[in-house]
Amino acid sequence: MKVVNSLLFLFLSVFCLMSCDDKNSDITDSIPKIASMTCYENDSLYSTTSYTYDTSGRLVESKKHYGEYIYTINVTYIGDSILYKTVDSYEPNDFNLIKGMLNSKNQIISYTGFSNNIIDELYTCEYNKEGYLIKESWTEMDNTGSGNITYTILNGNIIQNIFTSMYIETQYSSSKRLSNSKNRLEIQNRRVNCISNARLKAPLDLDYHTNSDTLNFQFTDTLNTIGSENMGLYFIGKQSRNLVSSSDTDVFTYELDAKGRVHKQSTDDKNYTIFTYVE
Repeated sequence: MKVVNSLLFLFLSVFCLMSCDDKNSDITDSIPKIASMTCYENDSLYSTTSYTYDTSGRLVESKKHYGEYIYTINVTYIGDSILYKTVDSYEPNDFNLIKGMLNSKNQIISYTGFSNNIIDELYTCEYNKEGYLIKESWTEMDNTGSGNITYTILNGNIIQNIFTSMYIETQYSSSKRLSNSKNRLEIQNRRVNCISNARLKAPLDLDYHTNSDTLNFQFTDTLNTIGSENMGLYFIGKQSRNLVSSSDTDVFTYELDAKGRVHKQSTDDKNYTIFTYVE
């Protein structure tokens, strides 16, 4: 299984990057924390991601390496707000920001996406009483579209995602729909993607088109050690309790280490991911 979008940046000066050696060794949280994730495609190295946490086990930085290309995420927690910054090494001055507000349970309930220092999308998140994200909605500031993802929870697992969007058919609609599908906080995929720079101010009387997609998941009986909480992403709600066995598009198998944690995740197309943990 793959799990968020453009994160908050009003106070860039507040960012305090913490080194992996200084912080990861002092984590007091009992949930296993992923130290690195290395992906292979056709037995060739595709990418390596390292994770840095604060002493509470919350993610503060991740770095994903594709050869010489580096994609960095920085997260800062300030009271009831969260700042999330994404930068790629090809365009280090063209970063994306998200500013979010947290509820009393430290779950993100709303956030704004910034592109080129302009707020271009607004998001809201809803949770059930058990702490699982059940709905994420967004609206384009230029009136060209809106949408939501709903999540179905059963026995502690996220068994279904339904993605629905409305958009205006323009010359930008295809690229914008692709941007929308990537540009959310992307709870299921746990990744951050860049916002499209293509923006068009849309009259309110134009016709909107609707797009909908559904993704279903099946689960093993083995406890999940590679979910969002294992990456320190507590602010997006609880992760599925068990490991995914299959989705509508993939079948997964696992190898565990001596502590019962996922060491290797493989897909039916023979690609695989190796995990290490903070010890």
